[in-house]
Amino acid sequence: MLNKNFCQKASLTLFLLSASFMNAQDLGLASGGNKILAELVKAFPIVAAIALIWVGWKALNEYNDSKDVLAALKIVGWYLLAVFFIIGAYQVVKNVSL
Repeated sequence: MLNKNFCQKASLTLFLLSASFMNAQDLGLASGGNKILAELVKAFPIVAAIALIWVGWKALNEYNDSKDVLAALKIVGWYLLAVFFIIGAYQVVKNVSL
């Protein structure tokens, strides 16, 4: 009888501790996710500007090699598509997950 009662109390205590630990982890992850997202929002314009300079350089090299404006515009178009995709993904993550 003592063993059964002790096991029930121990199981209940372990369950409560694990539930509170999971809740604490959940709150920590949400807070950490918000912090990471805020840092990414601050860094995105800088990274996008550096990438735009690099894309411009690649497009200019492509134009100089082939003298084809459409090939250069294709590189710029893929860059813009990637930027719009990243911004859209950010909006989804911001509105849905966090």
